[in-house]
Amino acid sequence: MKVNIKTILGLLAATLLLFIGTLWMGNYLNKSSSSMLEKVKKIELNLLQNDLKSAVKNAEELNEEWKELEDKWNLLTNHHEIDNITTSLKNTIEFIKFNDIPNSMANLESLRHYIEHIPEMEKPNSRNIL
Repeated sequence: MKVNIKTILGLLAATLLLFIGTLWMGNYLNKSSSSMLEKVKKIELNLLQNDLKSAVKNAEELNEEWKELEDKWNLLTNHHEIDNITTSLKNTIEFIKFNDIPNSMANLESLRHYIEHIPEMEKPNSRNIL
């Protein structure tokens, strides 16, 4: 069997593009999730200080950031995970507005889990490559 150099170069180029794309995706998910997690921490601090006005403001800012990221994340990851983030964020905002600090904190913990889980889930490893 004769090996065509163009075929080999094409396969190498495709592999390189896949590798670069995977690195870019992981970096993007890590940076955007870190930004969101910082806002989650701010909201938790606001709630612990019983500063509900700032908590609502920061939660709404987080919601705006999420609206900008949601479509991009939908292209990169599982839609069920995206829905979990949206639901937890909406519930958190409503609980804060109704001064329900315990449920707000519980939802923030779920939100933190979902935000941390997606970049971790999308990291290349032997489980998701094979």
